[in-house]
Amino acid sequence: MSLPLQSTSIPARRSVAEIEAMLEGVGFSRTMSVRDGTERRVYAAHKGAELEFGIDVERVVKAMIDDASRNKQQHIRKGTTQGKGWLEDIREQAERVGWRLLREHVKAQCDSVKLGVVTIAEAFAGQLLLKGPRGPVRLASVVTMAIEEGTFNSPRLMNQLMITGPK
Repeated sequence: MSLPLQSTSIPARRSVAEIEAMLEGVGFSRTMSVRDGTERRVYAAHKGAELEFGIDVERVVKAMIDDASRNKQQHIRKGTTQGKGWLEDIREQAERVGWRLLREHVKAQCDSVKLGVVTIAEAFAGQLLLKGPRGPVRLASVVTMAIEEGTFNSPRLMNQLMITGPK
């Protein structure tokens, strides 16, 4: 099975700007794009909650290389006319593809919010930033780690997340 959207010429910055506009369109009070070296993140706020959106470029690179190998695609290993190596080409393409796919995900979630299918909190819970002792951490990261460790339903995790259940 091939990956969706294996290539795009749409710059990552355009996808980021579209994500920011969509989030503001459903009621986020502010959005901000930050680039730190090779990493780019979008931060957004809604009713006091801070959210973080971003992609793991290296994970997308690995998926693209694995997919090309499975499908015996040789074009992915060719360099560009700009003198860059094939890995740098893939990394740049991975950033464009990753942000475009995230944009599609955010669009679907925003459309669901507008239609009343889900609330903003339900749509974007995975991007919620929790204040941890070592700084902010995404809720999705905490949940992923707990699932991988087999401690997802543990009372310890529930206490860490300060979940008390419905009132």
